[in-house]
Amino acid sequence: MKTTKREIMLTALKLFAKKGYEATSIADIAEKLGLSKGAMYKHFDGKKQLFDSILAEMEREDAARSESKNLPSKAKDEDEESYKNAVLSDVFDFAKWQFEYWTEDEFAAAFRRLLTMEQFGSEEMQKLYENYFSAGPLGYVCDLFSETGVKKAAENAYALWATMHLGYALSDSSIDKNKVKKQVFEMLDDVYERIKRGEK
Repeated sequence: MKTTKREIMLTALKLFAKKGYEATSIADIAEKLGLSKGAMYKHFDGKKQLFDSILAEMEREDAARSESKNLPSKAKDEDEESYKNAVLSDVFDFAKWQFEYWTEDEFAAAFRRLLTMEQFGSEEMQKLYENYFSAGPLGYVCDLFSETGVKKAAENAYALWATMHLGYALSDSSIDKNKVKKQVFEMLDDVYERIKRGEK
């Protein structure tokens, strides 16, 4: 059976997340897939190109997911109108959808674990982690809240993102992942209701 680029990227992500990016070789990935190194090089020139392809896939997926929920896929200074037109309930629905994606989707979960582990090892990985899981999404939510008229936009963005961030850590370490997801969703609902009532 023919091995697809997606299968190679997923296998590589899993190995990167388990062994570390630097410690994983093209030969390791090929062995895991039952391929020769030569067969691997028909798909990718090397590990760097493979990782760049993974990043391109995540960027495409990230933009498509935002757009499918009628939320902006670009920075505020590139598309301010989309931020102004965002609907608050859509932001919270998207947060829940993202939580499921980053914890349950095999490709996305492996990517998140890789960046969580590797953020301390290189500046590039630290910047990627920041873009996907700390300052990046926090700033995105803050801009959405600010443009849609949420009071104390920054404080509420922190409340939403702190819930998500803690949820990821709890999900990774918990046997009962559904219980964690339920708790995260309840906390997100609480933040949403407080915003609607103007309490925050």
